[in-house]
Amino acid sequence: MAGYSMVYMDKNMVSTAIIPIAKQFDFSTSQTGLIMSAFFLAYSCLQIPGG
Repeated sequence: MAGYSMVYMDKNMVSTAIIPIAKQFDFSTSQTGLIMSAFFLAYSCLQIPGG
């Protein structure tokens, strides 16, 4: 239960954390979108084997 809660919080906090990350590394909006897309694609692919 605790592990699943941590994964769920991580999934939701990435969208908030990308704002300061993008400012720190001077990412454009398209680069930020690619990072978010890559994260959610990887999350979706690993959700089934992860249970």
